[in-house]
Formats: sequence, structure tokens, C-alpha cells
Amino acid sequence: MKRIFAILMLLALALSSCRSEPADSAARTQAVEWSQECANMTLNIPEGWSWKAVDEEHRIGVALIPPEAAGNPSQTVGIYCYPDGIGLCGTVYRTDELTLANGMETFGYFDKYDDSVSYTVVLPGTAGTYVLMMSTTEEFYDANIDTILAILGGGTYGEGFMTEAEAIARAEEMRTDMNGAINTTRAVFDISTGMWTVKFWSTYNAALGEEFVIDGRSEE
Repeated sequence: MKRIFAILMLLALALSSCRSEPADSAARTQAVEWSQECANMTLNIPEGWSWKAVDEEHRIGVALIPPEAAGNPSQTVGIYCYPDGIGLCGTVYRTDELTLANGMETFGYFDKYDDSVSYTVVLPGTAGTYVLMMSTTEEFYDANIDTILAILGGGTYGEGFMTEAEAIARAEEMRTDMNGAINTTRAVFDISTGMWTVKFWSTYNAALGEEFVIDGRSEE
């Protein structure tokens, strides 16, 4: 009888463990969907994090708020779209080669100051200039950078619009063969109209060049 009772107890424990909460509950995420004009992004952030939309003079997008940063304006993390593009300047303490979870290859620019650090990652080839920007303490950076890069690499950006490579390929179909004189290409996406402007020109002869304006909406 005791043996039967012991077997029943073991079965009960096994069934109980099957119904228990998963051990990686901390990895659960919540979806963030943001859009403004022709800019958009979707992100998955950990449970317990919050976010808010940002609409500033030179940038729009999403501010991410981990629990320990709530109410602390000195800890800022955001993924922004810069309608007029962005230029990086000044000295950089360290440059990281990154391959994000979505396969994007880019760079992380780390700067260190007296009591704070900054980290900037520009996403390449998207319809719009999307940038991760952090300004935090070094302790906060060390504790959260892996999670933040996972969020960045797990997101989508400029969905429904051609990538830079697709826009250039479309313009290539329309350009004139100038006997190899063209050696420079630049493509800029306008988030207010959804149009790509692709320019081909020669660094040897400023008079040579062609410019095409292409509807950036994806045909898919």
C-alpha cells in the first residue's frame, strides 16, 4: 500500500511540474508598434519595460524605459528615426562591429565621459534613418546593453517601403550608361512622402549625373 501511495505521489509531482510556469518567464516580451507619416517600427520589449512615443524637432520614434530607469531622466534609451538623416562627429572611445539578430551588419559607437557613457548604432539600408541612442551610466550600460541590442535586432523598420538597395536597383534600371563615368551613388528616403531620391554622379566631373525620384512603397 505504501508503495502504491509513493507512486501516486510521484505522478502527482510530475503532473504539477508540467503545469508550472516556464523558468524563462523573464524572457517574455510585449509588442511595441509605432508609426508616424511614412516611418514605422515594431519592437518586442521585455515584460516590465515601458515605452513612450517621441516627437522632437529633429527626431521621432520610441523611448525605451527599463524598470530601473523609470523616473530617471539621466538614463535615456531610444530608437529614433531622423527625418533629415544624422551625422556622427567627435571622438569615439570605442567602435564595435555588430551583427544584429536580424542579420544587419553595422557598428556601435561607444563614448565615455566623466560620469556617463553614450552608445549609438545606425541601422543601414532602411527606408528612413533609424538610430539606437543611449546616454546612461556605465553601470546601466553594462547591465542592459545585451538586452537593448536584442530588442534592436528583433525589430522591423520602414515596413511596406523599399530598402535602400531596392531603390537603387530600381533607379539603375532607368539610368543612362555614361561609359563608366558615374562612380558615386546616394539614396535618401523622405518619410513625409514615402519617396526615394537616388542620385548618381561622378566625382571627376560634376556636370555628369542623374537623379531619380522613386515611389518607395513596396510592391509586395
